[in-house]
Formats: sequence, structure tokens, C-alpha cells
Amino acid sequence: MRSFGPFRLDSRTGVLTRNGIRVRLQPQQARLLALLTSQPGRVYRREEIFDELWSDQAHGNFDQSLNFTVSQLRTALKDSAESSHYIETIPKLGYRFVAVVEESAIRESSRRTSVENGYANGLHRAEYPGSLPNGYTIDDPGEGQELADSPAAEAPILFKLSLRMRWLAAVLAVMVLGFLSAAWWYLPLQPPRAYGFAQITTADAIDFLVKPVTDGARIFYIERAGGHWITRQTSLGGGEPQTVPGLQDNTRVMDISPDRTTYLLGRFTSRGSPSTLWLMPVQGGQQ
Repeated sequence: MRSFGPFRLDSRTGVLTRNGIRVRLQPQQARLLALLTSQPGRVYRREEIFDELWSDQAHGNFDQSLNFTVSQLRTALKDSAESSHYIETIPKLGYRFVAVVEESAIRESSRRTSVENGYANGLHRAEYPGSLPNGYTIDDPGEGQELADSPAAEAPILFKLSLRMRWLAAVLAVMVLGFLSAAWWYLPLQPPRAYGFAQITTADAIDFLVKPVTDGARIFYIERAGGHWITRQTSLGGGEPQTVPGLQDNTRVMDISPDRTTYLLGRFTSRGSPSTLWLMPVQGGQQ
């Protein structure tokens, strides 16, 4: 495995990658790149290149074919003849590779683990995250093709782990939310506490056995007046009690409608006797 800049070249298979993403090369381009990178800095004469790579073709078409192959190879490497970072033209002689090349061995165990974990789990070309630059592809490893221990080999595994981490985070979030909901539902509420008291009325004839009723602003209760009862009202903020207008003796307010517009009244003759029920608008009058 030969490394130069962001590129890695498998000289045995001709597979070229850039930052882990495969760069598509024609077979003759891959062979020329493998030849030039085998001895960086050495000038390969055109005749040598012909003997190595074009010996099975007619020499008459060689110059044009070599020029085209070098041009396409420079395009794949994002290189140019005017500002050569990889392939330099030596006028009237040939070409040489000018970048530093590092040799490394392929680790077969890492290659096999990457392929089995990545592609066996169903991650294919269409599922690779992000878009790819023009000229770059990701292929399933073919039969007999070696895959280097590179970011390209590790990408399916990392993407799979990322999906698993997202699922794990989602499950944990649901569990925490469920725990908090259960705690809120089942834990007992704090009992109400009185922080102060205020006297509303000073009357001494209130019938404490009859439950008072309130509409949020006033409180209604009954008082004993000789041999009968009368309904009285007073503000929750305090003040002088008043007799509820429109009510007969022995009539009490039993409830008030939610919209505060109607009283439910109870008429009785004596304590403990059955009551008749009436509805009366708050403004007065019975119905």
C-alpha cells in the first residue's frame, strides 16, 4: 500500500482512494501510477514506459496514448502540468513522481473485519453518509479485491455504530420520561397548608350546621332570626353582611352555576325537613 498526500494506492489491485473514498481509474492509468510511484523522484523515460506498459501496442500510437493517460491521471489526482504536485513532466525525456510516497502493508485481519461488519450488516453504496465528489465512488469489494485498512474500510462500521448510538439515546430518553411521569403520578402531593387567617363576619347567629357556599367573590350562609332562617352574603374581602335580595325566609343557597349566573336554592320549613329545589338568576326572581 502506497500513501502520498490524501491518496492511497494498492499497487497490486490498482485501487486508488482519496481520504478513504475510491477514485475511479482506468486500468492503464492505474498501472502507470503504480510504475511512477514505485521509485519516487526517478525520471521514467518514455521508452521505458512503453516497454513496461505499451509493449503489446503499435509504437505509432504510443505518444498520443501516453499523453492522454497522463492527462486523465492528473485529473484524477487534482494535479496539473503547470503546477505539479505529483506527476512532473521532464521535457523530451519522460515523467517522474515528485511527491513523498510511504509504503505500508495491508492488514488482512482489519480488512476482513471491516468488510464483514460493514457490508454483511446491509450497508451498501446508497447508504453511505454524505455526498461524494465527482469522480469518486464506493464499490462493494469484488472477488479477489483487497481492501486496505483505511477510513473507507472503517466508514460502514462507524456509520452503523452511529445509528446504534442514536437508538440507544432515544430508548434512554423514553425510559427517563416514563420514570418521571410515573413519579409525578404516584408520589403523594403535598397537603395544603394555611399561611394565614382573616375574619369575614362578626355575626353570632350563623347556623354552622349548614355548609356555606361561595362564588369566588362572596360567601353565602344562613342566620337564625327568631323562628326562621334568612340567607346572608358578605364579601370574601370582609365588610358588612347583607341579606340576599329576592329570597324568602327559610331559603338557602345550595350551589351556584359554573358561569356564576344562577343560584340553586333549597326551600325548607324546619331543620331536617325535606327541601324543594328552585333555580333563580343571580339578578333576582325565581323560575
